Amino acid sequence: YLRADVDATGLVTLREQLLEDVEKKFGVRVTLTDFLLRAQALALRDFPAVNSVWRENKLVRYADADVGLVVGLPDGLVIPIIRAAQNLPLAQIAKERTRLIEAVRTGRFTAEMVAGGATSLSNLGATRTDEFAAVIAPHQSSILALGRASPRPYVVNGQLTIRTTLKLCLSVDHRVLDGW
Repeated sequence: YLRADVDATGLVTLREQLLEDVEKKFGVRVTLTDFLLRAQALALRDFPAVNSVWRENKLVRYADADVGLVVGLPDGLVIPIIRAAQNLPLAQIAKERTRLIEAVRTGRFTAEMVAGGATSLSNLGATRTDEFAAVIAPHQSSILALGRASPRPYVVNGQLTIRTTLKLCLSVDHRVLDGW
């Protein structure tokens, strides 16, 4: 379990700046989750060894950054997959997120929608959860847990200030990410 507090002030500001334009142009509301899904996809692209899973006693590396998003239901969790997310611009990731969440919540998701991917994102920020460690899905090798973005004391250039921060926790399968 790798934990970090990150300064998300710039990210929150960027989202606010893009929100109206993206909504008008693409008809979708961009969230912090979309930015994190995009960041995960780009990280998998840039570090292909991480885009792997342990299956049948061997390492299997994926070509595409298929990233899952944990969706909570009254009776459990479902993880639909955004396919080849490394190739999708932010607005398209937001559209896919919206489409997949709707499919899961209405029970119209397929086995194909939830198969694959090396990693997922679990965001409990809307529940006012600050930090948590997520459990890795059985067919994956990591999951990024995201708490709420909140103003907190933060040190910048040796000075204590208030910044909007996120508490992240990356759970990893050590068979795949040995020593990372």
